[in-house]
Amino acid sequence: MPLARIDLPAGKPPEYSRAVADVVYNAMVATLNAPQDDRFQVISEHTPNTLIIDPTYLGIQRSADALIIQLILNEGRTVEVKKSFYKAVADGLQERVGLRREDVVVALVEVRRKIGPSVTALPSTQLDVSRGTRNAPLRLCRTHKTDSTASGSAAPELIQSRWRAARSSSWARVATR
Repeated sequence: MPLARIDLPAGKPPEYSRAVADVVYNAMVATLNAPQDDRFQVISEHTPNTLIIDPTYLGIQRSADALIIQLILNEGRTVEVKKSFYKAVADGLQERVGLRREDVVVALVEVRRKIGPSVTALPSTQLDVSRGTRNAPLRLCRTHKTDSTASGSAAPELIQSRWRAARSSSWARVATR
């Protein structure tokens, strides 16, 4: 599940933001083999004081329309695949919204697929507050067993100690009432 964060200058019409998001998504599907309908994007508009992009870094002249695209995805893609993604995004934005290729800054953040137990939040409909007391079991998350080489055998104890700490917090007490 790649997550795209798109930071662009304020003042553009909503259609502009949507077109940028569409280009990024289409490039992800076409070049990075992201699954169809696996679309998670955060689009933020910024004033010149909150979106700082050096106008001449590495000798590239950037305009006030420059934007940043950050994509968080699983590691494992080749340099050629990444370059094809960069090209697809830059060409697509040039074609679709008229953005200069020099005004596109792309940062890929790769994460390991399996680094130990992962936690996934459950929908609120799956919370277990059946007994309605402070000591009632409250399932806020579930763990998935993954590669244990990174975390060793201490991972279950770590998760249990964090659960005990969270359960004793005021937030957990309010949730169990």
